[in-house]
Parts: sequence; structure tokens; C-alpha cells
Amino acid sequence: MEGDSVTSEMFTATISITVNEPFTLRAGSIIALILLPILTLCGLLGNLLVVISVFKFKQLRIVPNFFIVSLAVADLLVCMVVMPLALYQDINNGNWGLPPWLCDVWVSLDVLMSTASIWNLCVISLDRFLAITRPHQYARRRTAFTVLFAVLTTWLLAAFLSIPTLLFVGGHDPTQTSTCVINVTPTFVIISSCVAFYIPCAIVLVLYWRILVAARRHVLHRRRVDPGIGSTSREDATASTAIDDGTTNDQRFGENQPAENTNPQRKIISVTRERKAALVLAIVVGIFICCWLPFFLVFVSLGICPQCHISITAIVIVTWLGWCNSILNPIIYTIFNKEFRTAFRKIMTCTMK
Repeated sequence: MEGDSVTSEMFTATISITVNEPFTLRAGSIIALILLPILTLCGLLGNLLVVISVFKFKQLRIVPNFFIVSLAVADLLVCMVVMPLALYQDINNGNWGLPPWLCDVWVSLDVLMSTASIWNLCVISLDRFLAITRPHQYARRRTAFTVLFAVLTTWLLAAFLSIPTLLFVGGHDPTQTSTCVINVTPTFVIISSCVAFYIPCAIVLVLYWRILVAARRHVLHRRRVDPGIGSTSREDATASTAIDDGTTNDQRFGENQPAENTNPQRKIISVTRERKAALVLAIVVGIFICCWLPFFLVFVSLGICPQCHISITAIVIVTWLGWCNSILNPIIYTIFNKEFRTAFRKIMTCTMK
């Protein structure tokens, strides 16, 4: 695309902006041709390993990990559907060249997966918060039904944005027939950004602040009760809650350890291990915000000021930075969780016994 009017990808979609440079990556096209397919394949492999690990290995096949599978599925679809088509259009100098209906579907799927990712993180944060602040009550309510209901609600909320995008907004601009463009208004940009990013991010940050306060309160209480306590086993034994269930439930991202209660019909939520899990999830959420915040700042800016000068290169970079979050989550699981590391290694070496 040449001239003053350049179309840039936004929200895996695109909106028209006025810039003073042609949509030609030149040397950047070569880098994109080499680097972006590698990133896409890494995202596909990593998220597929997460899904297979949870269903294949018993120690990971626990109710809270349903949230992890839901997040991995959203990220997997981003890498499988959204990123390849974006790569095609970027390398093709912004020319779509595919049927208009496919552009509409692509835009909608991108909105769906991006929104589902952050709301899955929001639900996971709520799960961590309840497990730490209300271990007695929540241990009884953390069932397969409640978790699946939360996951379904998350995806329905994401569909709340993606379906109107497909039916009423669309991804094909008849004035720019060579490019896949989302037809947006400032109102749509602001509402979609708030629902897909700013509101859930605010919820997540509040929840982690509450988790931090609860964790500090718990530590201070333990020190007052027993100043000499330092054993993880003693703390776990006194800070855990057990209910009849028949399985142990003492992780998200924490290490699996046998329940210390001698009754085999007991399920334990360990406050100590839940705090460790919350720390890792804080890293996940922090990386998510770092990846997507630049994009949504630019997205809202363009919605409010469509004539603002923003480099097309900057647009492409912040868009791919957001999608890179789908690649990083499985890496975080591998680094911080022994069970996922072991499962990944077994799958990749075909030693899955």
C-alpha cells in the first residue's frame, strides 16, 4: 500500500490511519519471514504440550488445571488461526488477497481469543484469591462443575464481543478492498478495549493486591502463634483445610506433594503452596499486561484520534507483542513448575509412562 492512507492491523483486525510512510517492511519483511514463523510454531508446540500434559498425566489432571487448559486452548487458537493469517498479510505488504468472509471470521476469532485469554487469567486470579483467603469454604466448592461453569462463562463473555464484531462490524472495508480492515467507531474501540482488557486487568490487580494483604496477614499470624515456625510441613499441616473428596488438590502451579492427613478420603488446600502458586500466576499476569498494554494504548488512541500520526511499524510491533503472550505462558509453566517440566520432557522424548 502506498500514499498517505495506510491501513494497519488492530486487535488482530485493522483500522485506517493516516501515516507518512508506505506499508513496505523491506528489510523488516525478511526478518518477519524468518522470525515470525518460528514464534508461531513455538506457540503451537508449547500450548499443545500444556493441553496434552494435563489430560495425559494424572498428577496434572486436577480440577483447577481446567483453567490452565482453557487458557492454553485460547492461546493455541491464536497461534493456529490468528498469527498465520496475520503473517501472510504482513509479508504480503498489507494485501489480504483472500475472500472477504474469511477476513470477517479472522477478525472475530482474534477478538474472541484475545478476550478469552485475559478473562481466563482473571478467573484464575479469582481462583487463587479464594483458595488463599477462604481455604475452608472454597475447598468444598472447587469442584469440576463450578470450574467448568466459570470456564464456560469466560468464553461466553468473549463471544459477547466477537459475535457482534462478525455480524455488525466486520473485517472487510469496501474502500480498501486489498486489505483486511476492521470497521470500527470510537465507541466500539473504547467499549471493546474496556471489556477485553482494562476491566479484567483492574480486577486482576485488585485481586492480587488482596492476595498480598492476605498472605502478609497469614505470615504475621503464624509468627505470633509460633515465632519459631519454619518448617513447610508444619505450616502446611496447620494452614490447610481438608474435606471428603478422595483426591489431593494442593497445586495450580505449585509442586505436587502427598497429603499429610492419614485419611485417604481427604482433599487439602495448602495455604503455603497456594501462595507460591499465586506468585507464579502474578508473573503470568504481569507478562500479559506488559505484552498487551502497548497495543491497547495504541488501539484506544487511534479510536479517539484516527488522524493521529502513528508509525505502521509501531502498529505491527505492538500487535505481534500482544500475540507473543500466547507463546510465553507455556514457557512460564516449564520454568516454574516441576510437574509440567517433567510432563513436557516425557512427551517430547516419547517416554510417557
